Amino acid sequence: MNKKVTSIFANLGIIFWLIGFLAGDKEGAKQFLNQGLIPSILICIPVVNIVGIVFCVWGLIYAIQDNETPLPLFGGIQVIK
Repeated sequence: MNKKVTSIFANLGIIFWLIGFLAGDKEGAKQFLNQGLIPSILICIPVVNIVGIVFCVWGLIYAIQDNETPLPLFGGIQVIK
């Protein structure tokens, strides 16, 4: 998978995030993988589900535009170094 596909997969939920992480371009899409992890996890928690969806959509828009601007709140979190 190239950087763009990996970036999009990183924002589609935890299953697609795992596919992007395991089979995608980790170096090229590192920022999108980092930013997509937290909202993908939040989608699974019923109380903050809508917040996770909003941030996933926001990250998806950034990934489609190939815009590497960090997301608010989660943009500074670096899980993958």
